[in-house]
Amino acid sequence: FVKVFGEALEPLGFKKIKGRYPYLVRVVPGGEIIHIIAIRSTASLDLRKKAFDILIGAATVYRRIINLDVAPTENINWIKPVDDYYIRSHRPNVEMKIAEQLHPFQYFKENQEDMLRELNFSLDMTQKYVLPILDKANTIDECINFFDNYAGSICTNHYNAEYNFELCPEYEEGMLYIKTDDQELKAILKRNMENEKLEKRVRERAAIVYSYFADPKINKLALEELEKRKAINTEILKSYGLL
Repeated sequence: FVKVFGEALEPLGFKKIKGRYPYLVRVVPGGEIIHIIAIRSTASLDLRKKAFDILIGAATVYRRIINLDVAPTENINWIKPVDDYYIRSHRPNVEMKIAEQLHPFQYFKENQEDMLRELNFSLDMTQKYVLPILDKANTIDECINFFDNYAGSICTNHYNAEYNFELCPEYEEGMLYIKTDDQELKAILKRNMENEKLEKRVRERAAIVYSYFADPKINKLALEELEKRKAINTEILKSYGLL
């Protein structure tokens, strides 16, 4: 994987991180965003074969922590297989024959030639179906769209009245709404707060989330938290040899 993908993607800015696991990472200019490609072994229904998935994702320094010290399988909440990107980007015109080729990738056991063939095929499919999507996630605003559409790692569930920023999963990127002062979310929250047809609990929840933008005290605390995360994650990226 490191040889096949690493050599092909190096001109695009990807490099293997320092560490135990095979993550290839590209730092987007500015140092706030990284793109990740990894591999994991998985099961094959054909007992003659071995199988693997290629996992792809993005992260920002504004999540609670960037953690590439664990196996790619443990980051499956936010780095997704190739077929996931294909299916999400081609709805409602998904061709199942194509999707089935993308998960998992399989090769005959103890057959290096077949393994290399499948690795190169998986590289071609990653370049065709995923890299164009990943390339667009090069600003914080575009990352919000990426996380919303492909990673499922951005929400406001952890916004709470106690200002406890540690309640969210470490991969959660929901604080980006505050970083960008997201106007679309603010408009939705305002409508929900004022809509008497909605249940009281829905209106109250909208008011709590809206306070992160509108209440100067809460907003200041949130922005300070974002800067703390940025400092911590920047040092982590340095430890991986990326900065």
